[in-house]
Amino acid sequence: WGDRVAAYLNDRQAGEDAPVIVNLASIEYARVARRKCLGARVVDCVFEEATAGGGHKVISDFILNQLRAVGWI
Repeated sequence: WGDRVAAYLNDRQAGEDAPVIVNLASIEYARVARRKCLGARVVDCVFEEATAGGGHKVISDFILNQLRAVGWI
């Protein structure tokens, strides 16, 4: 059903000069839409948080799913 999802997204973007899809989904959910079938450029977001040592680490999918559930992202 990945082709159907891609077709839906393509229909929603029809007529756009430079179609872009911003992917806020987890890797598993993002695989649903077949990228080869998409007519838009896809931007994947990686959510990170600052560490005490001044670096950054990727926020886990579990925490991201919780944030999505409450509507923060």
